Amino acid sequence: MLYAALAVVVGILVVGVGGGMIAPMRQRWERMLTAAERETVTAKGSVSAYQAGRADALGNQPVRERTDLPPRTNDM
Repeated sequence: MLYAALAVVVGILVVGVGGGMIAPMRQRWERMLTAAERETVTAKGSVSAYQAGRADALGNQPVRERTDLPPRTNDM
């Protein structure tokens, strides 16, 4: 069973290298990595915009007492 699995892996590698599988795979990886880089930059921009908006919203909130809480009792 182990020999069969190794034979399959070696066969795939031989056919892949001989058939030119390496160059298209490299191009595919480069495209995926470029897209991931682009998304990372976009995500960082979104996070910083979110944090700036959140800080601004929290900084401009008026301080007021909560009236929706039930009254406290000293039953303990």
